[in-house]
Amino acid sequence: MTLALCLLSAAGLLARFHWLAELLANLRVQLVLALSIASLIAGAARNRNAAIVLVSALCWQGWGLRSAFVADHAPIPLSANGDDSANRSLKVMTINVLAVNRRLDDVIRQISGEDADVIAVLELSGPLADRLNEALQASHPFTSVHPQDPGNFGIGLWSRFPLGDDRSFVLNRDWNPSVEATVDSPFGSIHVIATHPVPPMNRNLYETRNEHMSMLARHIRDFQTHNASTPIILAGDLNTTPWSPFYHKLLAETDLQSCATGRGLTPTWYRYRSFPFGIVIDHILFSDELQCMDRQVLPDMGSDHRAVVATLTRR
Repeated sequence: MTLALCLLSAAGLLARFHWLAELLANLRVQLVLALSIASLIAGAARNRNAAIVLVSALCWQGWGLRSAFVADHAPIPLSANGDDSANRSLKVMTINVLAVNRRLDDVIRQISGEDADVIAVLELSGPLADRLNEALQASHPFTSVHPQDPGNFGIGLWSRFPLGDDRSFVLNRDWNPSVEATVDSPFGSIHVIATHPVPPMNRNLYETRNEHMSMLARHIRDFQTHNASTPIILAGDLNTTPWSPFYHKLLAETDLQSCATGRGLTPTWYRYRSFPFGIVIDHILFSDELQCMDRQVLPDMGSDHRAVVATLTRR
């Protein structure tokens, strides 16, 4: 058992090169739990050598989780800024509804009840798009909606505030659009991008996902070059966790930050409905001009994903 767990831990070092290794890297929380249990067993059995090896691997894997508990810096209190316009916030929601979800009433109830200012909906079907347009017509009249039937890559934005330059765009697959728009928020223009790369469940999908992420980073950098004063929010199911090198590459290349940093380990996707079988793959990222005041992961609404809601304001 000791050798197997150590090999599984070390396999994550190859995540940049092989899809199976990256899947293991994304399971860092599960590896920490397994190593913790194995370390306790080795200690109880007084197997000193095994305990030392397992605890060493546990410390290494556990260190990788530090971003979930330690924020880069604390948010600046809203009252610290005398400019009232900067004290207004923007509430953003990203929700992967699951294309085959039949609990559409629950989805609409959750979206309407949360009352976010900007809502990014992934795996959007035509029937759900029609129902959301009706349910949100009064509160969120500004939309950029691109459903897909059949398929898992429909996508849409609903906004309380006017949208400018709204459009769908394709990165590396015609059947997988992303959507972007500039939101006329209470504290100025904010550029919002919603995206949904494929899950890396085999070599081809792994390479497709990685290409999507690289092209997304170039797309964001290009926008930043030509619109240096406009903050960016990136929302969606990125099909990668904060423990993946490709996630870190995206953040490094775009200078975006995560609303999840320092706010604990709450899974957003579940294989089974309990903590050890969940991972964090739904994200809200933001540029340095903004700060995240709050982040919540919402309850089950019939999807294998959970919606993420974040409140952002000017730094």
